[in-house]
Amino acid sequence: MHGSPITKYQAADIRARDAALHEWMRANKTNSYKPKELPAGINPPTNEERSQAEIFEFLHDPPKEYFCYIVRDKTDPNIWVACNWPGASLSEGRAVLGQVYRSNLGDKRRPVWFRGINGVAYAGIFYCGAGNYARVKAVKELPCGIYR
Repeated sequence: MHGSPITKYQAADIRARDAALHEWMRANKTNSYKPKELPAGINPPTNEERSQAEIFEFLHDPPKEYFCYIVRDKTDPNIWVACNWPGASLSEGRAVLGQVYRSNLGDKRRPVWFRGINGVAYAGIFYCGAGNYARVKAVKELPCGIYR
């Protein structure tokens, strides 16, 4: 298991700032904003901070279900990895992909398996025909022969 990039206090601060931003947006009935529109007390987290908070939660409170992205490794295009939306790796080693098939809706899908950086094994569907996202669930163990 990997160590967290931030402390629990930093994660709480990021979540509190994000909650304050969303509260302001809800009160002002908007889904977007310009930084100059925000009151002085609102300090929205950056995408990097949100990513770090997501990794913190992934490590300390492993989800049973997760929405992630499956992308090619930056160093070796033959290797696939699971990551969050800003690109921080969620998989310990590589993600293993099964054969492509077409669903009854006509889109391309692939089974995917990986061990998360939190030590939990995940399996699910990689929606490769629609984008690079996957919906995965925690499983007891990865199938025989699938490892890091």
